[in-house]
Amino acid sequence: MSCLSNSSDINQTFIIEPLAIDDIYTTGATLINSIIYFDRTDMLSAYTANLSSFVTTDTYVTGMTFSSNTITIARNDNVAISANINTLTGLTVTGSLSATTFYGDGSHLTGISTGETYTNTNLTTAALGGIPQNSTFNNRTMTQMWTDLLYPYQLPSFSSFTRTLITDYDLGQPVPNGFQTFTWGTLNSSNIALNSINIDQLYPSTVNVLSGSSNDFTQLINLTGATISAATQTLTLPIYRITGTNTISSAFTRTITANWKNRWYYGKNVNTSLTIPQITSLTTTGLITTVVNTPITFVAGTEFIYVVIPQSMAQPTDWRDSTTGCFGNNIPYSNISATTITNAYGISIPYNIYRSTNQITSAQNVWLCS
Repeated sequence: MSCLSNSSDINQTFIIEPLAIDDIYTTGATLINSIIYFDRTDMLSAYTANLSSFVTTDTYVTGMTFSSNTITIARNDNVAISANINTLTGLTVTGSLSATTFYGDGSHLTGISTGETYTNTNLTTAALGGIPQNSTFNNRTMTQMWTDLLYPYQLPSFSSFTRTLITDYDLGQPVPNGFQTFTWGTLNSSNIALNSINIDQLYPSTVNVLSGSSNDFTQLINLTGATISAATQTLTLPIYRITGTNTISSAFTRTITANWKNRWYYGKNVNTSLTIPQITSLTTTGLITTVVNTPITFVAGTEFIYVVIPQSMAQPTDWRDSTTGCFGNNIPYSNISATTITNAYGISIPYNIYRSTNQITSAQNVWLCS
């Protein structure tokens, strides 16, 4: 018999004879360019019907490492071994161990890992390819190492996330409930786990409105929970969040935000002062976060230019005949008064009223300078 436990042998032929049950005489052996024969035909004949017992009772070849392209395992009489060959479960094979060299059905070699392995417990000092920083390696084959290095995992993400309704609101204006269509786009979609798309309403509290959806890029959702509260001051707030899970069990998200803004007013009027209804009916109004360094355009007509700005915002210090910056002719103006306007949602907002010194006949570009 040959005892091969934890040995390393090159270009050898080994004759394996039967020993007593539970003898371990080939465990951990490394064989290079070697041939293994089972010496006695009657030994293998006893296991031809079901070789699984070859491991479970006699650990003859458990844990051996074959390192070559020419490993042959056969009965001494070269009769093919074609039964359930999980005798070799757990072996590490470098090179080729095919059905031909094995004299049997190589598809039964369950659990065999092929290729030279790499082990290193030191943390990697930098990310490289698909291998992140602080990685370690334990019995990784060369195929696995090169695949990880050259083909890094592509993390999926949301490229867009929108819904039907507007995103800019007056102070005090609530975001309504009801049916809304949410749409989204994704990158690296094949790496998104199945049925992992969720949408939550975030304000005034977190409420799930869609759970376990496929990545179908659009959903009509009836929002029947609490109406998103109105903001009484300028505010940008995330109100909906979409979440997905990638195929390595990490979440990725994107949000929809709502903006509550002040409204300002500007336009032309022939009067030297304006009432609140006249202010709110000026040609142009809009929701803003700043007016400084902003260009505005007035149409032709012999009238005064009016600009009405919330007092809570930065105020301009100069008007210029320009569309691209604070240069060009100065336009004389003054702050003629202050007023308070209560908007459609019951919020009272103090304003400053600015008026050009002179009536202006032609169309006019005005840059509000700081």
